[in-house]
Amino acid sequence: MHSFLADVPTGKVVKEYLDAYSITKEELSLKTGISIDQFDQVLFGSSRLTEEMALGLEKVLGVVPASYWLNYEAKYRGAIASAPVLS
Repeated sequence: MHSFLADVPTGKVVKEYLDAYSITKEELSLKTGISIDQFDQVLFGSSRLTEEMALGLEKVLGVVPASYWLNYEAKYRGAIASAPVLS
C-alpha cells in the first residue's frame, strides 16, 4: 500500500502555508533566527524539519502548532523509510 505522505515532503506543506500567508523565507528567517539555508534544505526535502523550526513556524504562523509540524515530519519520514524500493 502506497502512502500519500511519501509523496508530500514536510517542506512542501510548509511552503504552501508560507505562500498562503504571504510570508517570504527571508521574513521567516528574520522572525525565527533560523537561516534561510536551513529552511531551504527543509523546503527542498534535503533535510528534516527540526524542533527549533517547528517552534519557529508556530510563532510566525500562529495557527499551526509545532506539534503538527513534528508529527507530519515523523509520519513523512516513516512513510519514505517503509516505501518499497523500485528497481
